[in-house]
Amino acid sequence: MSQRTPTVRYQVMEILKENGGPMTAREITEKLLKKYSGCLNGKTPVNTVSALLQRCLSFKKISRGLYELREYDNNHSG
Repeated sequence: MSQRTPTVRYQVMEILKENGGPMTAREITEKLLKKYSGCLNGKTPVNTVSALLQRCLSFKKISRGLYELREYDNNHSG
């Protein structure tokens, strides 16, 4: 049985967990492309990640372009 590739949503969650705090969509995208090469094949990977961050309830926008995992929102001071 072959192992499934993690979804981009899961990969973004892992990157935010490893970072331990908020990141911009661009920072997330850069780490995503380094860690999971080939996971975003479109022309505008930052736009893809931004759209995911905006529509998925796992992430919380804390300021313009800055996101964190929803589970961290009680620990954020600022």
